[in-house]
Amino acid sequence: MKNFVFIAIALALFPACSSAQSQLPRKWTAFRYNPELNAAVARRSGMNVRWTFRADGGISSSPTLSGDTLFVASNGGALYALSVRTGKLLWKFKARNALMTAPLVTGRTVIVAEGNNYATNFDPNNYLLLGTGSNRILGIDAITGAKRWEFSVPASAMSTGAIVDGTYVHHDASGMLFAIDATTGEYRWREYLQSSATMGAANRFRGDDVVTAGDYPDDVIAFDGKTGRILWRKHFPNDSAAFDDCPVASDGTDVYGMYLARPAGSRFHFVGYTTPGIEHAYALDGKTGRLLWDRSLVRGTVPINNAASIPLIYRGMLYVGSAMRRMVFAIDTRTGKIRWSLRANGKVKGGKVAVDGVVYFGDTSGTLWAVEAASGKVLGRKQMPDSFNVGSPIIVGRTLIIGSKKGYVYALPLDSFVTKHR
Repeated sequence: MKNFVFIAIALALFPACSSAQSQLPRKWTAFRYNPELNAAVARRSGMNVRWTFRADGGISSSPTLSGDTLFVASNGGALYALSVRTGKLLWKFKARNALMTAPLVTGRTVIVAEGNNYATNFDPNNYLLLGTGSNRILGIDAITGAKRWEFSVPASAMSTGAIVDGTYVHHDASGMLFAIDATTGEYRWREYLQSSATMGAANRFRGDDVVTAGDYPDDVIAFDGKTGRILWRKHFPNDSAAFDDCPVASDGTDVYGMYLARPAGSRFHFVGYTTPGIEHAYALDGKTGRLLWDRSLVRGTVPINNAASIPLIYRGMLYVGSAMRRMVFAIDTRTGKIRWSLRANGKVKGGKVAVDGVVYFGDTSGTLWAVEAASGKVLGRKQMPDSFNVGSPIIVGRTLIIGSKKGYVYALPLDSFVTKHR
């Protein structure tokens, strides 16, 4: 009877905490949580917190969540486990090389992968090999931060994989696709995709079907996530670029991404760092890979590193930023027509996240934006002390969490910079 009374009192005292906890995801098996790349979770949790954490090195990945634990990887080669509510450090794991992948979580295992973008072999339009030093996929204990297993790959493992039915599939910078057991790290199978992936991500876009992309050849490739069997391959012109840099988003039916085309008359026979380029957005049929539409956006000079923007699918629109201009576009997913465009304060390379009709993102000037998804109307903005590159935001409850170029992790209540919200 005493135990019953104690339990009843505890439930009476902490109902909100228990309810909120039940809304937090227990696993995170894809780059930005879902095929749309819209990492907004625990919408009914009501979590509304503010904190700042400083990591070692800049952040080029998306934070991920399991229960009350937030996982953040840094270019300084560290994986951090933080309390999502307070930002308190729970543990830190140090790798041998940069960690630019989004940590994936299944059971007690957190998976990250090492790699850098130093070229070891580059023949423009024909071949690219990246990655000096250690190139490993790592399984880390989610509770203790101890290494559970490691798996070496031939080239940089900067891209993020996907977990399909307990198997982690990873497309690396040598063009290899590896499948390993997510719990034990044991080898399952491999497939040579030829195209090199660098800062992209494998997207489980329909059932067990996965889509990825790479350069040299410039291909978007769909495969069976359980067997590695190629379902289709869409080839783009050899003098294009940035397929390796742009994760592909999906609405569960078709797939969407962006790439760089070579301008007519360019004195360079390829598109690469510091050369001219034209940003394009495209849509492919998810069953066949057939091109549905291809939309030219802006032209400019290709930046050094991170030459594309991470897309978002939300309410029938494709949202993409620009790595060459201070622009964001909303594009109708069915027709490819530009519905609106917005001039930002800086370039917008990172991912976007949307909830309740509002799209949130950061730019390279350090501005956080909240814009109306349907119209592009600015609902709020906030200037932060540091800039945002490809470190991408997630939303947990009513809190936005994002990593910065200098390694800060910010948790901010949405209401702190959304001045008009409807």
